[in-house]
Amino acid sequence: MSTSTSTASPFDSGLVPELPIFTPSTQATAVFSPNP
Repeated sequence: MSTSTSTASPFDSGLVPELPIFTPSTQATAVFSPNP
């Protein structure tokens, strides 16, 4: 969970369907960086 890209890769591939919330990069970005 260090980098959003690395986290999105496995989720996007469908390796981890348990957490589809992190699939979109938008969600991951919002979690790591708060919207202005």
